[in-house]
Amino acid sequence: MMLRVSFIRFTACLLCVSFVSSSAFVPPTPPISQIPRVRNPSSLSTLKAQFNVFFDIAIRDKAAGRMVFQVSEDHLPKAVENFKTLVTGERGALDSTLNYKNCAFEFSSMYTMGAQYKWSHVCKGRGKNVFGNGKDAIKEPEAMAACRHPCPGSAGSYYGINVDSIESESSSEEQVLQLQLQKPLGLILEEDEGVEGVTVVDVNEDGSAGKDKRIMAGDQIIKVGDQDVSAASLQEIMDLIINAKSTINLQVRRDAGAPDQQADGNLLAVPVGGPGCGFSRFDIIRMRASPQQWQERILVNSAVLGFMLSGSRTLNAMASGAGEPVIVDCGIL
Repeated sequence: MMLRVSFIRFTACLLCVSFVSSSAFVPPTPPISQIPRVRNPSSLSTLKAQFNVFFDIAIRDKAAGRMVFQVSEDHLPKAVENFKTLVTGERGALDSTLNYKNCAFEFSSMYTMGAQYKWSHVCKGRGKNVFGNGKDAIKEPEAMAACRHPCPGSAGSYYGINVDSIESESSSEEQVLQLQLQKPLGLILEEDEGVEGVTVVDVNEDGSAGKDKRIMAGDQIIKVGDQDVSAASLQEIMDLIINAKSTINLQVRRDAGAPDQQADGNLLAVPVGGPGCGFSRFDIIRMRASPQQWQERILVNSAVLGFMLSGSRTLNAMASGAGEPVIVDCGIL
């Protein structure tokens, strides 16, 4: 049996108080990003250095989830340095165009699941790289020659990571997000009877959390200010938020959940020829999910910099045709 109390509005946030038994209907929760690890480290033993990047995506101003990729620093050092710097936005103070935040992915029938779908998604960035004046294309022919791979069934080649070495597996790791938000937050929270902790059920887009676009349904509130609330009741968290100043520091936990098996074969790449080559463009290529006649051939004239660890559901949302996907936040994990 579920007892649902009508919506209660506070200056601090919007809260829905619910006590849910195990047999009760639970409101549907959007997908939560998961962070798998590499299943067979020995298969990637030739990779000397790597880092993980994330992209938080919104579609029509609504959070669509997070994608996480592992990027290798062993091949094409200039291309990787350029990509990494644009992800962090560390040179944004000198040039506001040198970052991916608020950049959109291409949106048309070619990037929407259907007959014309290209099995890839393109972000052109803002058209500049981080070297010199940013207007001269990156060129590193010797590095390319050292990581050239043939595409089976094609006369062409791809570069970077050898995709045959990529495997992934689930992990029990979790994400912890630190946020500083202004009242009103616009969070709808829920406490389940018999379950420790308070979770986010929904995010009102008019509140500061909705505009921030990082908190998702399913996230657990674990800190309000300096107070650990991982085992607190809904009422205790409400009191802390109500009594807090206009700016609130929150910490939320996002469980890794089940393995993201569909992440396998989703690759992060940059073009080595054609439009956008040597500047800020990067592609997400769905190699394993593509038709049998495509597969590795879809990588021709691309350099594979990394591979997806989690976020296949976010990628599916990007391909759904619901709207233009926008990078609302990105960085290094």
